[in-house]
Amino acid sequence: MGGASVRRSQTPRRSVLTAAPRRVNATVPTLLALVGFSTIPAPDSPFDPFILQADEPMCGICGYTGPERHGLLDRMMDAIVHRGPDSAGRFDSESIHLGNRRLKILDLHDGDQPIFNEDRSLALVYNGEIYNYVTLREELEARGHVFRTETDTEVIVHLYEDEGPACAARLNGMFAFALWDERRNRLVVARDPVGIKPLLYWWNGSELVFGSEAKSLLHHPSVSPKLDRAALHDLLNIRFVPHPRTLFRGIRQLAPGHLLIAEGDGSLRVESYHQWQFPGLAALDLDEAASGFLEHLTAATERQMVADVPLGLYLSGGLDSSSILAAACRSRPASSLKTYTLGFDEPTDENSEAALIAAHFGSDHHEHTLQARPLDLFPRVVYHAEMPKVNATQGYYLSRFARQNVAVALSGLGGDELFYGYELYRYLWPGRFLIDGPLSGAARLVAPVADLLARGLDRLGGLEAENPRRAVELAACGEDPLRYYLTLRNGWDLGAAGAPKIYDSEWQRSLEHSTRDSFEPFFDREDLPFPEQVQWAEFRAKMVDDFLFNEDRMSMANSLEVRVPMLDLEVVRFAFSLPFRIKHRNRQLKPVMKRALEPLLPESILTKRKWGFTFDPYEQYRKDLRDLCLRELTPEFLRQQGIFRAEFVRDVLTHRPTRKLHWHYFMLWQILGLKYWQELFLEGKSWEELEERVAFRHGKAA
Repeated sequence: MGGASVRRSQTPRRSVLTAAPRRVNATVPTLLALVGFSTIPAPDSPFDPFILQADEPMCGICGYTGPERHGLLDRMMDAIVHRGPDSAGRFDSESIHLGNRRLKILDLHDGDQPIFNEDRSLALVYNGEIYNYVTLREELEARGHVFRTETDTEVIVHLYEDEGPACAARLNGMFAFALWDERRNRLVVARDPVGIKPLLYWWNGSELVFGSEAKSLLHHPSVSPKLDRAALHDLLNIRFVPHPRTLFRGIRQLAPGHLLIAEGDGSLRVESYHQWQFPGLAALDLDEAASGFLEHLTAATERQMVADVPLGLYLSGGLDSSSILAAACRSRPASSLKTYTLGFDEPTDENSEAALIAAHFGSDHHEHTLQARPLDLFPRVVYHAEMPKVNATQGYYLSRFARQNVAVALSGLGGDELFYGYELYRYLWPGRFLIDGPLSGAARLVAPVADLLARGLDRLGGLEAENPRRAVELAACGEDPLRYYLTLRNGWDLGAAGAPKIYDSEWQRSLEHSTRDSFEPFFDREDLPFPEQVQWAEFRAKMVDDFLFNEDRMSMANSLEVRVPMLDLEVVRFAFSLPFRIKHRNRQLKPVMKRALEPLLPESILTKRKWGFTFDPYEQYRKDLRDLCLRELTPEFLRQQGIFRAEFVRDVLTHRPTRKLHWHYFMLWQILGLKYWQELFLEGKSWEELEERVAFRHGKAA
């Protein structure tokens, strides 16, 4: 992404750049004006889940400080070529080396990076889309700045000339950029306030290495791939790694809304440039809140629908993606909008609901039910995610399905986080009374007894006691909001005897970390009611490091740019400004969204049960997971690996299959994925090699 451009007679035209090489150089807003929309037709073709579409576009950046190392920058860019195969650009000076892989979405013949200012004292590589850049450009031109391109990238350069690093706070978009200021001998690296685009870095006190993915950093001779034990522990508990950690020891994630500034004196500092401020709209009633939401979402969707390549929408049949389609249809003919739905031949498929929505609006709908074995492609998913993410595979398939016809897709991600959409929030209501309500005193007295009961269930109840034990553990949380939340999120290290049951004893003794250590920084709003504390933590942690992480890595693996209108800064500010009494009205999930969409959607969609877009671990266990784990996770391998107790894996694999063990099947999936991760990143094997091994064990020709 990055390097968008605009035709001045139209609304902002966005673009996507930055990538890995082939090698070369609070009020309701007024609706935006209609934007010219052109579609480049692409032939429809049957979806083959095993055929990779080669040479498709994407975006990413990378770089390092210090003297030039021959061929290093090329190798770093090559490592992320999947993010931007359209073009590559580089900048080299005595002390800084910047690389860019570009996915061309806007201004297909202009905007290659790096982008410079008038006297070339500033050089920028960039991954993203700036949705307010036309307004900023007009402001800068009025100040006398001269633009060489029509890209949104160049706006950042000139804005920095006037405002320095603080210019990042003026940008509404999704982005990560690196800007070299030659006059000040300063490198400025930034990540967008929501955390839609990634930025990873490594620093040893004298050298800085950074990039969109760890693959780039690992080519630097000073950066060695080593497992971060604390990050693995977080991943196994809550299925993602909260920033700033990654699964690689020493490689960090730059937090959303933060800058990384390397000065000429050799110093490095990380500082925040963005503070969320919510004006408060307590006077609004539900109808006014619903109207405001729809207007904000419509404006955001319109801002994000500009591209010079085919654009589509993910459509799951749920409220979030349906709302994006409804907003898009307020300014575009529905027949010009391509929608995409993917099913997995499982009971939770939502193809029929998505088809109903598509027919309701009249979109150009594409759907497919996947009959393939999803675990066949798990090694490449681990490679692109750079960790064993069990909820990423479905996104890989969906992105590749959509990429057959479009280069940009809109996603409904963010609605659940902003408007209380998860079933989790139903359990937060009784939690309020236990943690900061009238029952808090009783909860404090009951907690020790509940904790003892949970331990007894763990020892005597067998594998199927997992869910009852967690229910008891909720009562054992007392007045501890963080423990209550982590227990709801399936964390197992704060309660009974989870770690001794799962970990090798020596590994457990060496681990001086708990999920509480990683999450305490996100539970920093004691002034909020408990459910709003959780919403704020989910928005800054799970949404960023789990859902947005998956969206970026899996779409970029297929050279598809995914935009998230629900996470436009104006929509986010509006949502968090609404009072709790409206957003969680009568314990109903998403009351604001439902009221806004009542006139626009069929009633069955408004009232349908929420399903997550994921593979069912029980179904996968019956299909492939058990067979793969029996072959890969042998007692000999587990003892040699030295992380997991072979007895735990054996007990799960020999237990009769049942949905009651869904948590255990997820754990097996992660343990299998960790083996792939170690082979890929620590042993240097290719994902093609691992997939050939999986295929051979399924009886296919390797």
